[in-house]
Amino acid sequence: MEEEQFRVLLVDDNDLFRVNVREALAYIGLSIREARSGGEALQLLHDEPFDLILSDIRMEEIDGIHLLERIRAKGGGIPILLMSAYPFTSLLDRAKKAGFTCFLPKPFSLEELSAAVVAGLSDGIGSPGALHRWNGLSRPPRA
Repeated sequence: MEEEQFRVLLVDDNDLFRVNVREALAYIGLSIREARSGGEALQLLHDEPFDLILSDIRMEEIDGIHLLERIRAKGGGIPILLMSAYPFTSLLDRAKKAGFTCFLPKPFSLEELSAAVVAGLSDGIGSPGALHRWNGLSRPPRA
């Protein structure tokens, strides 16, 4: 059986930022889907399975914390990494109460992004050793 790539949902309203992060995550072997808003992300989550969500906090309509709260309210245990250039204590307190997995302050390096994503995926499947392969990240085949 062929191994599947981990599926990441990238949520950010900045097009250029999404392109850069998408390319970085694709480089380490992840399958990426993008959403420009929390509302678009909720629709994609309804339609497709994901292994991890990487979301900006500050967006119009549904921001990253509201997205996190909605996912958790529905019982979703998917790892959610929040990112922002504005790490206000009040935002981080709300994110902690809602159950985020990790926070990445913008800007961040490829190494910081990769480490956070690998850690988030490790938490999500419970087996860090299952994540690493010489040629990138992979997941066991779905049953």
